[in-house]
Amino acid sequence: MNLAIPTLLAATRACAIAVLAVPAALAALRWMRGFSPLAVRFVFVATALVFFTPAMLAGYGWLPTVARWPGGSAAREIFYCSMLWIRFTPIAALALWFANPGPTATASHCMRLAGGGSWCWRLRELGTGPWLAGGVVFLFAFQEFDLATSWGIRSWTVALFDAQVGGLALGDSLQLSLPALCLDLAVIAPLLRTIHRLPPRRTNREQRNRQQSWTAVLQYAIAPALFVALPAWFVLRLGFDGFAAWLQNLTLAREMTNSLVLAVFCASLAWLLAALARRHAAILLAAPGLLGPLLLSLLLAAAAQQVGAIGRTALPLVLAIVLQLLPLALLLRALLSAGTDRTALHIARISRARPVEWTLARGPAAGAVLLLFGVAYSDFTASTLLAPPQFTTVFVRIFNLMHYGQGAVLSATVFVAVATPLLCLWLTRLMLRLYVARRVR
Repeated sequence: MNLAIPTLLAATRACAIAVLAVPAALAALRWMRGFSPLAVRFVFVATALVFFTPAMLAGYGWLPTVARWPGGSAAREIFYCSMLWIRFTPIAALALWFANPGPTATASHCMRLAGGGSWCWRLRELGTGPWLAGGVVFLFAFQEFDLATSWGIRSWTVALFDAQVGGLALGDSLQLSLPALCLDLAVIAPLLRTIHRLPPRRTNREQRNRQQSWTAVLQYAIAPALFVALPAWFVLRLGFDGFAAWLQNLTLAREMTNSLVLAVFCASLAWLLAALARRHAAILLAAPGLLGPLLLSLLLAAAAQQVGAIGRTALPLVLAIVLQLLPLALLLRALLSAGTDRTALHIARISRARPVEWTLARGPAAGAVLLLFGVAYSDFTASTLLAPPQFTTVFVRIFNLMHYGQGAVLSATVFVAVATPLLCLWLTRLMLRLYVARRVR
């Protein structure tokens, strides 16, 4: 067995998506600099909704549409690449927003007055931002698994996962993964170096027409519609007749409970570790998670075989998910730090104005932990490869049942499984607001 061709195909696909995503993200960044705080908040919410909603929803919801095209056909490949481009372009724009590349409108105006403004100057002013955004998109697209396995896309992740689950020896699986591991490391090493050298983010706001700005904001609603709203409607329509049967048997209730408990523990632990890590330590902690869930799970499975009984517990699974969450936790902490008014927070703390402190710091931090909870809950790869037999999570069971086709009960189960973390997020935020309103003084 050889994964060279699937790896090369996935790398080519990821490069194409990154090359197309970066210019679109640069155009989006040009508009984001003129957004009002409310518009910027909408962009962040839309991006988070797409990224943190379990990809299994889109994979299952769009499956009847994808199944109309033969496996390996150009139509299926184009649809898959287009969906990845739509999903990851906002992530590239977020990376650019964080890197804050030039040129600013003022610099461009001055250069035009000076009679310059060549493409070499513009490329130099952009700095490392486009490379950062392109590297992030490449890693996400190259390591993508959930949609690829749901839609029958040829990729190294699907081939390697199927081989490992099908009984291939772990040593052979690791040997097959070497080309993908080398490609990941070749991107991760310069990416971490770029992140380490990023200057502090500077305020760079431009004036834009409000109507044009909100027109640009509405473009960010396309991704939530394709990855959340439409798939949810498809699944709800397929499973409408199966909700009664689901309520009678509470199908997969135990698996959902396992996923919830695992997600709460791993999200809290990752957030605490991200708080304790300093700059150099944070980069080292983020590196394993950037390998992707499949490679990371295989490496931890190999390590678990060397530690005896401990390796047969849920500890390797917890470690894998925490390591996956650490890059996101560090990024969320950096974003919260960049968006927090330090002076106002300091005044609120010394004056013991706890409601203001909750609004400025603790409330956003709670929201970040809830986002990490959503990612941990939707884990599929690590849970399949590392979870002990008595600890099955919900999306592992759903994926196994998907092999028998789409039915009303299964569709209802998918809808409930995906809605559960979203409902938990909403209820937790509501309870926090009530707690702050009644208890925090």
